[in-house]
Amino acid sequence: MIVKVTSDIWYGDKPSVVESLGQVKSIINVAHSIRKPYWNDLGKLDWEVWYFRLACPDRVVPDHNYLKALENILKSIKEANKFPLLCHCRAGGHRGPTAAFFAAYFLDKERRLEYWLDVMDRLKPGFSSFHRHRIYRQTVIEHCRRI
Repeated sequence: MIVKVTSDIWYGDKPSVVESLGQVKSIINVAHSIRKPYWNDLGKLDWEVWYFRLACPDRVVPDHNYLKALENILKSIKEANKFPLLCHCRAGGHRGPTAAFFAAYFLDKERRLEYWLDVMDRLKPGFSSFHRHRIYRQTVIEHCRRI
C-alpha cells in the first residue's frame, strides 16, 4: 500500500517496497523490525535506488542524533534529487507516515507545519492527535516545531 503525500514523498508498509519497484529513487526504512523474507525483496531494487534503514521502536523516544541523522539523509536525497522518496515501516500506520510527514515538512518549510499536519490528517485521519503510545510521532512533530 503506497500513499502519496506529494508527488515526491510517499509512505507505505513492508510490501510497498516491491510495489514501488521502478518508481522510487530513494527509500527510508523506519521499521522497528521486519523478518528475514523482507531482505530478499531488497535484491529486486535497482542499484540506483538509495536505501537507508533508520529503525526506532514506537515507544522509544527518538533522540537528537536520530533526528539529525534523518535530516542529513533528507538533505542528501534533496541534493542528489533522488525523488520520489518512499518512507516505510512494517504496517504503514505509524513510523512510515511520520517519516514522510517529516520529509515533507523538512524539504518544504515555506509551508507552515499546520499545512502538513492537515495534509496528513486528510490522508490518515487522526494523524496529528496525541496518543501516549505514539511517542515517535509526537517527538517528530515537536522537533518540527523547533526547527
